[in-house]
Amino acid sequence: MNGIHITLDKTKLKWFGAGALLVALSAFALVSCGRAPSTAELGGAAEAAVATYVAPGDTDEYYLFYSGGHSGNVYVAGAPSMRHISTIPVFTPYPATGYGFDDDTKKMLGNLTWGDAHHPALSETKGDYDGRWLFINDMNGRLARIDLRERLTAALEELTEVQREVVLLHDLEGWTHPEIADAIEISEVASRQTLFVARQRLRRALADESQEEARHE
Repeated sequence: MNGIHITLDKTKLKWFGAGALLVALSAFALVSCGRAPSTAELGGAAEAAVATYVAPGDTDEYYLFYSGGHSGNVYVAGAPSMRHISTIPVFTPYPATGYGFDDDTKKMLGNLTWGDAHHPALSETKGDYDGRWLFINDMNGRLARIDLRERLTAALEELTEVQREVVLLHDLEGWTHPEIADAIEISEVASRQTLFVARQRLRRALADESQEEARHE
């Protein structure tokens, strides 16, 4: 009887040892797969990442308005970071802001609940983009005109005086934080913090006001 027990115990030990070895090898493989590649290994990918990096609190050089296809919306992203900044509902209901759920916007949508938005185009003056309007069409035969200035002006009005001043000086005039701090008599840290909070409020305001900005013809 004892011999039988000893044989069974050895068998269990063998299986236990094999399982432990398998776990160890799996863990080694996972660690190896999870190892971050060096900059030299990344090569051009690392250079591309650095070239497109925009630090938190900084602004992109360009802004992209692109169609959302079957979402029926227009999306706004920064370039080169490609961060999503805002969604402008146009041809479909948008629950986040209530667009398409009240009588006025339902009428604008033509009582349709779906859209297929394509080919956005910015308005121009003498061949140069003027930032006034954004036009986009829909597969259902609809055309939308979005007022870009109105939405930004309304969003700026929701900021405090200091927040609005910091945003305009930094993002419009190109002032540095030390220059802003000296001009309006706040610390450089306060200038950076104010800019960060102001941009967050602007993003929320632009999203909340989206239902007022789409005009259909």
